[in-house]
Amino acid sequence: MKLKKNSLIHSNEIYKKILDSMQDDVFITDSHYKIIYMNGACRHLYNCDPEKCVGKTIFDMVDAGYYSPPLAPIIMERKTTITMEQMTCLGIKVLSTGTPLFNEKGDIEMILFLSRDISELEALKYDVEETKKLLGHYEEEIRTLHRDELSLFDVITQNKKTLDCFHEAKKIAKTEASVLLTGESGVGKNVFADFIHKVSNRRDKPFVQINCAAIPENLLESELFGYCAGAFSGADRKGKAGLVEIADKGTLFLDEIGELPLMLQSKLLQFVQEKTFIPVGGKTTKKVDVRLITATNQSLQKMVEERKFRQDLYYRLNVIEINLPPLRERQEDIPILCDHFLSKINSKYRTYGVLDPNIIPVLQKYAWPGNIRELEHVLERLVLTVDNDIISAKHLPQQIKDAAGLKEEPAEQKSAPSVPEEITKKSYREIEIEQILKLYEELHSSYKVAKELHISQSKATRIINKYSKAKKS
Repeated sequence: MKLKKNSLIHSNEIYKKILDSMQDDVFITDSHYKIIYMNGACRHLYNCDPEKCVGKTIFDMVDAGYYSPPLAPIIMERKTTITMEQMTCLGIKVLSTGTPLFNEKGDIEMILFLSRDISELEALKYDVEETKKLLGHYEEEIRTLHRDELSLFDVITQNKKTLDCFHEAKKIAKTEASVLLTGESGVGKNVFADFIHKVSNRRDKPFVQINCAAIPENLLESELFGYCAGAFSGADRKGKAGLVEIADKGTLFLDEIGELPLMLQSKLLQFVQEKTFIPVGGKTTKKVDVRLITATNQSLQKMVEERKFRQDLYYRLNVIEINLPPLRERQEDIPILCDHFLSKINSKYRTYGVLDPNIIPVLQKYAWPGNIRELEHVLERLVLTVDNDIISAKHLPQQIKDAAGLKEEPAEQKSAPSVPEEITKKSYREIEIEQILKLYEELHSSYKVAKELHISQSKATRIINKYSKAKKS
């Protein structure tokens, strides 16, 4: 019996050592809220002696200011485990979990409390949130720098995917790797090719482009590789240099590469591998130094499977592939693209076409299967065909109105477009200038003005520089 008692005491001491070594506070109360056990962790959480706390109630602890609010009464009422944040007298935030322990009759006999210091976790959470904010700020700064840099090359975009594509294009521009630009027709693959050339080490050398689908098959080889005198009937007596030779030391851009005939693909492969070629009708090999960029709106991989495109050539061209997003995934770009194209069109035809602001949401609901090229052509047609300078949603082609759910008004219900009163007194151009100058006085940033009014930064800067001085004088 004595051995059994000593064994029990020894076991209790072991359990006490284990509980006292825990960093989490552990204490137990009876059903009358009296503390019957508390481990050593309470010293650094509550600044109290465990032995002096045993025998007191949790209400004594709360009244003495050790922690708040009390958790036990809620557990006794709900008879379930409860977790709550509490603040200790040392200003430490703890997460306390109280678990009821039941007797054989189903009544609560004791409550086990586990409390963990979460101050460091809260601080870490705050640091993480602040870091996220800081990263977001830096990302926005980087995007702004990218936009400012791209504006030097007449690149119009605020879309993250497109900006990422340009960032990737800039990184690989300094290399000699072949680039394959993919994407739907009209997404601006030629703009990307031109950008790669302009930021490359070959920027001062020729940039030569050819659309492989625009030249008859029987003339494409001589256009690319040139021909010697007497190569075929009608040929120039002196022969003619091809585009490959003209692009020497520069960049050659082959658009619609998927349209290249199989016969020519083998010759192009030799050129890509060896940088050499033989002109049509010639016998002597010529060597050139050319950076090759190709583009297609087709799946070259599928064409390889269908044996319409050489696999070895495909892998030679597809060293770096950049897939450009369609306009329907770049809705935020539509306002600034419209502004860019309208400036270009008005300058070309000496017109004064402007868009009613309400037209932008309508344009953004359309899928634009022809992408940026289609948008430019639609705007050009509207500027040239609409009777007045202000272009509204009713002037849009029917398929665009259908996409936005706009119904054609019956002829008898049509009325003259409502024009704001201020526009009857001033031109739309004057109002736009006033808006830009007023916003610039408030924001002191041409970029912020452009973002607020959905116009290009170059336009905002141009108007600010031109009219702000006049306004002051």
